[in-house]
Amino acid sequence: WSLIVDDTFKAEYDAYLSSLGQPAIVRSVACTIVGFTKEEYQQIDNGKKLTIVGTNPRGKWERVLISSTEDDRVETPVQTADAETVMAEAWWEEEGTRHISWMRGGKKWGGGDFESIRYLECDTD
Repeated sequence: WSLIVDDTFKAEYDAYLSSLGQPAIVRSVACTIVGFTKEEYQQIDNGKKLTIVGTNPRGKWERVLISSTEDDRVETPVQTADAETVMAEAWWEEEGTRHISWMRGGKKWGGGDFESIRYLECDTD
């Protein structure tokens, strides 16, 4: 898995940070640092649990996302990279190749909810 930091992502990230009231200098640094983010993933219990360890120049951030199903919606407390506890919900789509997660209830930096989408692609080489 790798973070795709293209011009579209950077523009959306900058707009998100701007909506939180972050000044241009902070947004510029954040848009640069996000490109250095590396994440390691481990699927447990047939993908029900997804452990993510993210590392960037600010440090390391580990969280476990528990997947919901259509019949069983699961929200769990998770620590953000800023050590804030939020509620997380996650699920798989597209036959287990697309992982969606929502972090809800953040109060820091203007607050709000944050969506992440991760894609699993198989290398056919």
